[in-house]
Amino acid sequence: MLFRYELEHLNAEVPADRAANLERFLNEKQIPKNSFGYAYIAYAVLLAAEHPDMDIDRLTAETVRRFDAETAQVQRAMLYAVLMSWRYCGGKKLTVPEFIRSAADWLLAQE
Repeated sequence: MLFRYELEHLNAEVPADRAANLERFLNEKQIPKNSFGYAYIAYAVLLAAEHPDMDIDRLTAETVRRFDAETAQVQRAMLYAVLMSWRYCGGKKLTVPEFIRSAADWLLAQE
C-alpha cells in the first residue's frame, strides 16, 4: 500500500497508475516509508500535481488540515524525509518545496 497512517482512505481517490508512479519515485529517492514524512510528502506531491499553481505554504496548510496535525510537525517530518533522501541518494541537496515540485513535475511527465 502506498500510504501509511491516516492516508489509507486516500487510495480510493488516487488513480492506481499515479499512485504506483508516486510510490516508485519516493522509493527511488529513498524516502523512509516508515516515517510520517513519507505520507505528508506523498499527499503534498499529489496536491502539487493537481494544483501546479499552489505555493508551498498552501500545500503545507492543506496537508496539516488533511492529517489533523500541527504545522511544525508536518514541516519537520517533511524536512527529515527530504534530508534522508539526500543523505542516501546524494546529488543536489533540495529544499522541501523544490523536492515536492520536482516530484510533482516528474509524476505529471509520467502520465
